[in-house]
This record gives sequence, structure tokens and C-alpha cells, in this order.
Amino acid sequence: MIRSVRGDLVAPEDVGLTLPHEHVLHTIGSKAASKADLEIKMEDLIVYRRSPFAFGGRNLQLQNEDEAFRELERLQQLAAAIGQTRKPLVRLHLAERLSGLHLLTVTTFEIERINDAFSIGLSPREQSERIAKVLEAELMFGIESGGAVAYPGAMYQQIQSSELGPKERILVQGLALYRRYGGGGYTYLFEIFKQRLLMQGVTTAQWDQIVCGNVVDLLAWYVAPEAPPIPKNYLQCSICGNFFEPIEGEYFTKFAFIYCGTKCLRRHSRQKFAPLPTQT
Repeated sequence: MIRSVRGDLVAPEDVGLTLPHEHVLHTIGSKAASKADLEIKMEDLIVYRRSPFAFGGRNLQLQNEDEAFRELERLQQLAAAIGQTRKPLVRLHLAERLSGLHLLTVTTFEIERINDAFSIGLSPREQSERIAKVLEAELMFGIESGGAVAYPGAMYQQIQSSELGPKERILVQGLALYRRYGGGGYTYLFEIFKQRLLMQGVTTAQWDQIVCGNVVDLLAWYVAPEAPPIPKNYLQCSICGNFFEPIEGEYFTKFAFIYCGTKCLRRHSRQKFAPLPTQT
């Protein structure tokens, strides 16, 4: 099963097209581009709608620093800032507004958290084990903030191999094995993106694997745990059917009936202890 940020479970066979997360790209050249080169003309809008990559991808670039910072400020409302508490509540509200769309999030561990307070008295191996336990706990039980709980659908961590220092090695050792599929950054019309890939030699079967199969392989890990076995000395209430531990003074019996508490006893007494219907 695949788990969304709200904790809803989606069967792998019910997964349709998926939208991987979008990275914010900001390209500023060494020389300031002229406004004429950056201007989006009204007569070109229909072309951009059909093909977002038209005119050299002009509509996909942020050349203005003020606009770029405003874009990042919007992203900050949803993203988890380094060194700050995650914002599951914001993501949960977003998921509630996007009816018919399942929003997924991941659990990760920022390298900035590996500081003196984190590593005091611990060997590199023990630090890795602590990271693994944090990730496992968040993956299984969710990320809580302000009373809200967001449920990750996977683990994700990016490591730069060119900067593999002591902290990076500890982080790598502490991460559970995972795979990331499909690439990121296509929120445009699927037919436009699909056409570009097909022109580059990608087959239809490979396209289906990118937008659906890989996502299922990555995220369909969740299996509901088995119910714990009922201890042999537990009794079953004749009225509510719940099993309970027989603590003296907290449960009652009358005739052949067993009651887990006064509530069930009163319910049955109002019926004058009539025989219970036969369960099939």
C-alpha cells in the first residue's frame, strides 16, 4: 500500500499519473539580460500553453532576483527549512484542499543536525544508529508538529559524493536503503512532456514505467501490522464484544453473561437480562 501525508492508504493498482516534486531553478547570467529578451508577449501565450519549452524555455526561467525570492518565500510555506520544525500542518491543509489528489511527503535528516549536541559521547557508528532510528520512527509513526501528524510515504536523502566528509559518511551509514525513480520536475501537460521523451527514443512502456510503475515500486512499501494476539486469560464482554483483562472489581458476571464494566451491565439490565441474539 502507498501512504499519503494524511495517512490514507492507496492500493498500487489504483495509482494513475503522478507529479514528482518541482525544483526551483533560478538562472542569472553574468550579464543582465535586456527586458526585451525576457518579455513574454501576449501573442506568444498560446504557444507557451501548447509547448512550455518554446522560445528557448524563456517562460521557465527566473531572471529577476526579486521574483525569485518571492517564489522561494512561497515555497518556504510548504518546505521544511533546515534547522527548523517541519510544517506537516501546512501540508495537511494543502492535501485537504486538493480533493481527488493524494499528496505525499518524505522523511529526511539534515546534515546540519549532526552537531556537538547530537554527537556528544557517541561513536560514528552510534550516531548512524541514532539517525536510522529517527528516520524509522518518523516513517512508521509520522512527523508531529503542533498536534498535527504528517505521514511520510518514503525516506529521501541527497548526498554530494564530491563532499563526502565525516558528517556525510555518518549520514550515509545511518540511512535506510532506498531508491529514487523517475527524475523530478515535470508538472507540465503530460502530453507535451511525453511527446518530447518519445522524440528522444523513450518507448510508451518506458513512459508508463516513469509516471506510474516506478512510483509504485518506490512507495508501495506499507503493510498494516497484524493485530496482537489476545492473551489467553482475557475475557470477552457479552454485550460489546470487546476483550478485556479480568481485574477483580472492574468487571461483572450474572448468569452466563460477562460484562466488561457497569455500562454494559446497565445496558443489559434495561433489557431484563434477556437472552442475546445468536451470532452467525
